[in-house]
Amino acid sequence: GYPAINRPPMQGLEFMRELISDMTNKTPENRPSMDEVVVRFTAIVNGLSPWTLRSPLLPVGDKLSLFSWLAHWTKQMVYYLWRVPPIPTP
Repeated sequence: GYPAINRPPMQGLEFMRELISDMTNKTPENRPSMDEVVVRFTAIVNGLSPWTLRSPLLPVGDKLSLFSWLAHWTKQMVYYLWRVPPIPTP
């Protein structure tokens, strides 16, 4: 197997929890195919607002400082005005 990745849990991707859980099922036969993953991921993303998709990713329990919050959302507003999608598409 692969070595464990020791990272703190992150907040901001809760909408992906069920898909990630299915993709990392201990029994490979129970994992979705890549075609199923793409369909489910697309459905999840299409059901979320652009602002949700632009939310910061932080360790659970952490909060952005006022300066970091302003910097993050200022950058996101610029991306929005430039019509940069929150999730790149090919």
